Amino acid sequence: MTLNRETVERIRPRIRSFRLIFAALIAGVALFGLLIIALVALKFDSQFSMLSLIIFGISALIGAQALVIPRMVGVGAIRQLAPTIAKLDPDQTETRFQIVSQTLGVWFTSTLIGVAMLEGAAFMNLVGAFVEGNAWHLVAAGLFLAMMVVFFPSENRVLGWIEQRLDDLQRAG
Repeated sequence: MTLNRETVERIRPRIRSFRLIFAALIAGVALFGLLIIALVALKFDSQFSMLSLIIFGISALIGAQALVIPRMVGVGAIRQLAPTIAKLDPDQTETRFQIVSQTLGVWFTSTLIGVAMLEGAAFMNLVGAFVEGNAWHLVAAGLFLAMMVVFFPSENRVLGWIEQRLDDLQRAG
């Protein structure tokens, strides 16, 4: 289902709001990282304490889950929407908007889950850098921050995701 101009104009403010939320999550990690750099004498220590190893292990696990869990949530939510969407007439403007709006909500929820998980992993490493003074935690936090930036929602990416899900639903239904 191709999104018409009117529908895109109606959801554009929501996409802008989502972008602000994601920017705030990214900025929080970046600013805390800058604070750690300013306050702590960091060094690249090749000797890792047990705490550092635990932080690296848990954050790596969270990072891997952040790539899988949001997709599972999105697929499950779209499957739940499928029967409702199948009953609606996509030729009616208001109905089309409802379908797109519900699909946008699925995108937002699933993507936010992934970004929040990455944020948690980044903060865990920043706290590790603060407590341990080991710069490797800052490197790990930077990697998680970079992953968060990759998820940043451009309008075209969001609209493309919605169109793809709607096409999937039409093929399935």
